[in-house]
Amino acid sequence: MGVEFEVLGEIRARVDGVVADLGAARQRAVLAALVLEPGRPVTVDQLVDRVWGDHAPGTVLTSVRSYVSKLRTVLRGVDIVGRAGAYTVDYEPEALDAYRFTALLAEARKATDDVAAQQAYRKALELWRGEPFAGLETPWFAGRRYALVVARHTAVLDHVDIQLRRGAHAEVLPELVELGRQHPHDERVAGQLMLALYHSGQQAEALDEFDRTRRRLADELGTDPGPELARLHERILRAELPTAVSSVPRQLPARPQVFAGRLRELDALAAHLDGRSTVVISAIGGAGGVGKTWLALHWAHQRLDAFPDGQLYANLRGFDPRTEPVRPEVVLRTFLEALGLEPDAIPVDADAQASLFRSELARRRMLIVLDNARDAGQIVPLLPGAGPSRVVVTSRNRLAALVSGHGAYPLTLDVLDRADARAVLVGHLGERRVAAEPDAVAAVLDYCAGLPLALGVVAARALVQSELSLGALADELRDEQARLDAVDTGDTDVNLRAVLSWSVRALSANAQKLFALLGQVPGADISEHAVDSLFGTPAEEILDELEHAHLVSQHVPGRYRMHDLVKLYAAEQAVAGEQAIARLVDHYLHTAHAGERALFPERRDIELLEAAPGTVVDEISDTAAAMAWFDAEESNLLAIAPAIGSGVWQLAWSTTTYHTRTSKYADRLELWLAALPFADDMDVRTLTLSHRSVADAYAHLDRHDEAMDHLHRALAAAEASDDPIVEGHVHYGISAAYEQRGDYESAVKHSTEALRLYSTTTNQLSIGQAHAAVGWHSALVERYEDAREHTERAVEMFTELNAMQSLGCAVDTLGLVANKTGDHARAVELGRESVRILGEAGDTARGADVTLHLGEALIAAGDVEAGRAALVQAHEMLVSQGRTAEAEHVAKLL
Repeated sequence: MGVEFEVLGEIRARVDGVVADLGAARQRAVLAALVLEPGRPVTVDQLVDRVWGDHAPGTVLTSVRSYVSKLRTVLRGVDIVGRAGAYTVDYEPEALDAYRFTALLAEARKATDDVAAQQAYRKALELWRGEPFAGLETPWFAGRRYALVVARHTAVLDHVDIQLRRGAHAEVLPELVELGRQHPHDERVAGQLMLALYHSGQQAEALDEFDRTRRRLADELGTDPGPELARLHERILRAELPTAVSSVPRQLPARPQVFAGRLRELDALAAHLDGRSTVVISAIGGAGGVGKTWLALHWAHQRLDAFPDGQLYANLRGFDPRTEPVRPEVVLRTFLEALGLEPDAIPVDADAQASLFRSELARRRMLIVLDNARDAGQIVPLLPGAGPSRVVVTSRNRLAALVSGHGAYPLTLDVLDRADARAVLVGHLGERRVAAEPDAVAAVLDYCAGLPLALGVVAARALVQSELSLGALADELRDEQARLDAVDTGDTDVNLRAVLSWSVRALSANAQKLFALLGQVPGADISEHAVDSLFGTPAEEILDELEHAHLVSQHVPGRYRMHDLVKLYAAEQAVAGEQAIARLVDHYLHTAHAGERALFPERRDIELLEAAPGTVVDEISDTAAAMAWFDAEESNLLAIAPAIGSGVWQLAWSTTTYHTRTSKYADRLELWLAALPFADDMDVRTLTLSHRSVADAYAHLDRHDEAMDHLHRALAAAEASDDPIVEGHVHYGISAAYEQRGDYESAVKHSTEALRLYSTTTNQLSIGQAHAAVGWHSALVERYEDAREHTERAVEMFTELNAMQSLGCAVDTLGLVANKTGDHARAVELGRESVRILGEAGDTARGADVTLHLGEALIAAGDVEAGRAALVQAHEMLVSQGRTAEAEHVAKLL
């Protein structure tokens, strides 16, 4: 007979795998006090002290003998030997979970590599079911409990260290946020959270975490952070740590905390993904909340080791009630950047992006989870093609075209059967609480209709209001169901509405209001500062209330989202939301403006109206913080644009530099096109700026006819304005458009006209840029003296203005002119200077061009070896940037 003892949670014993009835609490305590000393005698006095402490009754010896006798009956086959006033339990120590826990920790710490150590830590931590010796409060048990809890906490942090070393920064973030809440004064936790944030590209949030920890230590303990945490803060502040420790992306959301059932589906996933590249998890009848994502993420986390090259994840928002489905090219760009490609190496064309993505995955074994797809059109560009990678798609639709056209395996889900639904409740609430009220549980299962989403909401309510019985909660739910009978169609979504209505009614008034406001918010998720703006006051405690009620989830630290069905229900709630949305708009608009100023401080500024009272504007002090904020918020900025009205051009202006640096010209075009319907509300500068910006985006998307149409509209408005700066800007834009089309004579004409107009103003940067444009275009038509004259003037002005990127390009023009006119030594000197300047400025796109020109100059000067080396470098840079045609031209020179 096999017997196992469990004390890492409620005290239990399993006999041949079946949980035994150990009787009353004191009887279980007697067993725990004995099994913690395997093979060693425990005297009666020791036993009494451990179990009763200072409150032993006069009949305690009789009680001890009675409990031991009953335990012998229950645990037949286990020797409980009484001898000389002591009891001994004789069993193999490995049968005790606390012993196995300690042994696994020792194994982890002796491991010679991180993989083995991580496996041992994971096995050790999985043994825990709750608080050790739950319910036993004598001093002896309290001491043993404290020792085990400390050992577990240390093991958790040791395990986190390994995950951070292996690059699983995004994967471990949710766990670290929760650890930070549980242990607010633990500097090791704070340091790990800072590292995870920093290595996930969130430098500003890492610095904020240090500030929060420093204030908490000062206010609550009167101390400062220790030297180790202070040194880490200094290194992050100076960006001395690499921004990415591992090139292996780990994008999966956190593993579901509770999972039950679905054994058939799990087996099908494993079987079919071994033979096919794609599985589509869909819902029978399109039911929402049936657990598609729940299943996909549980299975994915079980199989992490099968995909050593990482995991990619995207929520395609195919059924989000407030936003449009995500475009495939947006996901492709995100995935390609996660695979290590620089933004300027990613093609603009969606087909080229898909081709590059397939090439990148050809030799990698990765798992790609595409969540909440609307249709096959969203999915096909994201499929990896031939190779070892695998794709899991979730959708409410069957995606028949993906099955028939691409060989995907369809896996349809129905609601959970009753046994599995009950197991979900047990996972949340524990077997004891569920078993104690079978009738109430049966009613709850009826109302939840087998929907995992509904079960999670009900369980959250039961946990938050633990003082209420399940019967009382079931009665409340029964009343709420009756209120909604008039709209009951028999569909499972209606049952979910009843569950949600019941849960929302239990919230505080402020939480009910915030819940309804969140239903009005466009976008996929929302930051804490954005929520504060929406609500008009700090809302952290209210967010906690909603999170504990299972109505919002914090999917990354400081960012919240709703299940789309929950959001749809929230949107049905009556709330006066106009002022709230206005504050939210101001949050995004003013923070985006601050980000633009950080990215391009020398750009001529625009004026915004003062933000509404209650709006929180994020502080953005440097380039890294700006890029991180835009990366996190870009989809929300696109979603909020329709709510801005005539001021949407200000948002488009505020995102221009970000979109340019990341080559997101389609998103740039979308925002500027949204501004043009408000042309009647614009002054001439804003109107021409809008048309020029639309034209520039079209030109970068190779839609040149549309670009020229908008430029000529801008020119007509500018000429009527009698404003030389406005008119000059338009001619400057037209010159660039003609250059892209290869019409260099027209480019010279318009850049010269821009210079004439700018020269009537005091705008030195614009004058310098016009001189540089005339110089470059003159070189292209081989008027080298004109080119040299204008470019030398531009170099002088850029030097005075400290405009380094513009300076590097102008020096390159002088080098090209020198090479074309026979002064090869001077061309080499200028080429090297240009490469240096642009390298220091971080301009990799132009860096490829000037390196090419340097290589040509070196060869012309007779240094063929150095010249070929420069051409090889230029070729590599062009290939990495996806500039195939230009790379082929350089290859011919080699």
